[in-house]
Amino acid sequence: MRAYPSEEGLTVSFRDITRERRTQQSLEQSEEHFRIIARSTTDTIWDWDIAANKTWRSDNVQTLFGYAQEDFQGSMNTWANRIHLDDCARVLAHLDTALDSADDNWMDEYRFIRKNGSTAYVLDRGFIIRDEDGRATEARIREQASLLDNRVRYWNKGAERLYGWTVEEAVGRSVEELLYHDPAIVRDATRRVLETGEWSGEITEHHKDGTALAVEVQWTLMRDENGRPESIFAIKTDISRRKAADRRIAHLVFHDPLTQLPNRQLLLERAMAASAKNAAFNALFFIDLDNFKTLNDTLGHTVGDRLLQQVVERLRARAP
Repeated sequence: MRAYPSEEGLTVSFRDITRERRTQQSLEQSEEHFRIIARSTTDTIWDWDIAANKTWRSDNVQTLFGYAQEDFQGSMNTWANRIHLDDCARVLAHLDTALDSADDNWMDEYRFIRKNGSTAYVLDRGFIIRDEDGRATEARIREQASLLDNRVRYWNKGAERLYGWTVEEAVGRSVEELLYHDPAIVRDATRRVLETGEWSGEITEHHKDGTALAVEVQWTLMRDENGRPESIFAIKTDISRRKAADRRIAHLVFHDPLTQLPNRQLLLERAMAASAKNAAFNALFFIDLDNFKTLNDTLGHTVGDRLLQQVVERLRARAP
C-alpha cells in the first residue's frame, strides 16, 4: 500500500504481494529442507550462488576431507584451488559447458586434495537452478568421496581378529588411519587397482596395538550399474607366521646355529657377489683359541660353547 497526499485528501493505492510472499516462504522452506538433507547424509553437500559467486558446504566436508566449513566460504575458487592440478582445467571446462547449455544436471569425477595433502577421488553430482530466461542462477551439488577416500564400509569378524579393531571402531574410518603407518603404500595399491581393475600382492599393515602384519591381499574393483568405480572388495590373508618361518629357515641355512655367524656357504656367496660387483679381493682370517680342546674335555662342551659365544660377542663389539 502507498499513500499520496492531494488537495482534496489522501489517495491510497494497493498492490497484492501475496505471490511474492508465498514465493519467499517457499524458498525459505526449500532452503531449510536442503539444510536438513545436508545434515542427514554422509556425503558433502555444497551450494553455489552463481550470481553472487558465493559457496556453502555442509559439515561433512570436515569428515571427508579435513576442512572446516569456513575454508570454503567465498567464491568458487575456494573449491577450484583444491582440485588436483591435472584435473582442474577439465573439470572447470566441463562445468562451464553445463552452465552455458540448457542442461539441469552436471556430473564429474576427479581428484581432490584433502587438507592433510593426501588425494581423494570424488564424484560430484550437481543440479543447476535456472531463471525464467534459462540462465544458471544456482548449483547444488552432492560430492561423494569415492575410492581414494578409503573409508571402511564393511568389516567382518575375521578383520576384527586380524587387526584388533571392532566393527564399531572400524566402519566409517579411513583405512590409512587404521592399518598403515605409511599411507603411500595403500595409495599406490589403490591407484593400481583403479587402473587395472584388480591387484594382488604382499603389503605390510599394522594391528591396533602397532604390531606389524605381513598380509597377502587380493583387491577387486567393484563398479555400479553405470560402470563407475564404487568400492574395492579386499580379501586378505595374514602371512606373518609364514614369513617369520621363512626368515628362520633362511637364517638356519646360512648361519652357524651356535654363534649366529655367517657360515661357509653364506661367506662364499657374499665373497663371489662382492668380487663380481667391484672386482674386489676378499680376506678370510683364522682365530686359534689356545687350549680350547682341553677346556672342552675337562669342563664339558657346554662351557666350550659359552666360550665361543663370548668370543663372538667381543668381536662384534669391536666391529666398525
